[in-house]
Amino acid sequence: MFARKSLLTLGGAVVARTPLLVPSFSSKGFPEVEKILTFSKEFITDVTLVSAYDIHYELVTSPINFVDLAFLDSGGFEASQDYEFAEMYKRDHFPREWTIERYTETVSTWRPGSAGVVVSFDHPKQFLKVEEQIAQAKAMKEIRGDVLWEILLKPETEDQRFVPIDKVLDAIHQLAGFDLIGFAERELGSSYRKRAQRVAELRRALDEAGITSPIHLFGSLDPVTSPLYFLAGAEVFDGLTWLRLAFKDGRALHVSTAAAELDHATQRTETDLFHSIWSGNLYYLSSLRSRMLSALEEDDPNALGHHYAFYETEMQALAAHMGEH
Repeated sequence: MFARKSLLTLGGAVVARTPLLVPSFSSKGFPEVEKILTFSKEFITDVTLVSAYDIHYELVTSPINFVDLAFLDSGGFEASQDYEFAEMYKRDHFPREWTIERYTETVSTWRPGSAGVVVSFDHPKQFLKVEEQIAQAKAMKEIRGDVLWEILLKPETEDQRFVPIDKVLDAIHQLAGFDLIGFAERELGSSYRKRAQRVAELRRALDEAGITSPIHLFGSLDPVTSPLYFLAGAEVFDGLTWLRLAFKDGRALHVSTAAAELDHATQRTETDLFHSIWSGNLYYLSSLRSRMLSALEEDDPNALGHHYAFYETEMQALAAHMGEH
């Protein structure tokens, strides 16, 4: 296994311990995001992610003061009309104007309750060379020094589906100074195995360069894939899947399937049903994190509790790819 854990520190104090399974909030697909956030405060205490776009347009107005660590995402997801593969409940989305100036204004005035992580600017129509992305992200760090900073690396051109990993590896030493290194899961490769390989390659290169910053996969909060990428070397996972599907016994179920397995679910209102599923998912993520740590400490994927044969096969393939036995 290539799994690892880290401490995130700010001002000499530990603010979080990886792995982190981060429940995210977004107005894209969830126009009542403020109501969902208000409900979830009762259950989320350690970490969450909100969008700078949503805060700027006051779609999220509640202070994010109920967690130990809050991520402020770049806003690129909300500025795009594209949908994630896992998004089953698509709703019309009409993005408003999103610029680096609006992003900078939001970052400058954002006040997380405890500690915060700011993700570098991203826009669906911005395409920069990897070195230019790094330079832009480094310049953004000058906005404020009382938060952790994460660089989100993206494809260089509109025609590219995936981040050019060879370019990132060539510039690996330039990533020193960022507290986290981020990638969108779907932009790392065309299959789960290929993405796990990219994660392991990146983690090895970062280690060899003396960079201990954790790898963060955006859009990867799933009971099957998050553990896989953790075993490959990633440490932070966020996404909206926990709002779309129901997590149970290592599976992500359609809401109607989950409803059939809940006692008296057919007599519940839709709001009550979703509230039950969301609170259950948050509990599941907490349990999954504990199992991921056990797998790391015991050096045994079986500690994950589900899909052992799958993880064993994938780790054997990954070890072969990385030249390890």
